[in-house]
Amino acid sequence: VCVTRFVNRPVRRLIEGTRRIARGKYAEPVIVAGEDELGQLGRAINQMATEIGRSNERLNKQRDEYQSLFERAPCIITVQDRDYRLVGYNREFSELFDPRPGDFCYFAYKGRSSKCPNCPVEKTFADGQSHYSEETGINKDGTPAYWIVKTSPIRNAAGEVVAAMEVNLDITHRKHLEQELERSERK
Repeated sequence: VCVTRFVNRPVRRLIEGTRRIARGKYAEPVIVAGEDELGQLGRAINQMATEIGRSNERLNKQRDEYQSLFERAPCIITVQDRDYRLVGYNREFSELFDPRPGDFCYFAYKGRSSKCPNCPVEKTFADGQSHYSEETGINKDGTPAYWIVKTSPIRNAAGEVVAAMEVNLDITHRKHLEQELERSERK
């Protein structure tokens, strides 16, 4: 009876406290009184939970800030897998084009049924390097769009290229001005 009261109950509280921490509940302290080893272990678990909670809050804040930057960037950003499927994109892309979950990039950007002939994403997957190009596509309203493209590899922990990020700067206005100038020069 004595062992149950002085050892088993505190150990059960410690076990339950670690399970709460594992579920992400960092604010509920483990209550184990005393100055013996079990009491010290309880205080150490509480300190660990507090530090994990703080670290988790910082990480969540950073994640939210990066997500906000990704969403609000004043350029088109997409992430594509090795099959050229869109696995992520920002608001700018979504507003200019009309992507659907699982779309291929070439369909979303250009209405094509197959990969573009000179695809910078393909080159990034082939050599793991960034690539640059100028591209033409179609906005969701049917108007032509022009942009400068830069790709970058996304690697897993083993260093393998598992996706490619494509960042596009819209140069449609500049292209229209160039076309007007060309027409004017021909006159």
